Amino acid sequence: MIMGSYLASGCSPQYCSWREGKPSPGRPSDGGQREWRELAGNQPGREIAQEAPGALALVRRLMAEEDRGREELEAHERTLESLLEAGQRHIDQVEAKANKAVADFRGLEAAFAEYRKPWLVRAARKMSTALGALRHMV
Repeated sequence: MIMGSYLASGCSPQYCSWREGKPSPGRPSDGGQREWRELAGNQPGREIAQEAPGALALVRRLMAEEDRGREELEAHERTLESLLEAGQRHIDQVEAKANKAVADFRGLEAAFAEYRKPWLVRAARKMSTALGALRHMV
């Protein structure tokens, strides 16, 4: 192909004949339909006979591809289900930690509420002033 011999290197005459200096087949709109069909190898209205060699192989290949596609979908489904289960377990763990944190916070809040009682605050303030005065004396 580097030397310009496209057809000799295996390029399709349908796509590379113009590169070899030959005219390319006409477009279907300008009357070159027969040339294109010959190059493509298909004729309109031609049906594959039941006994034609390769028809059974084609059906088997199509069935194998369908089975492979179904197996891939089932594998993806199993993967998604396992991800869903793992995600749900993680969510459950996070919710359990959050509930424990809320319970711990409520316990701290209750303990702090005990210290906010007015008589306890006044007693603590009197103790701190008394200890401060005692410290200055020594």
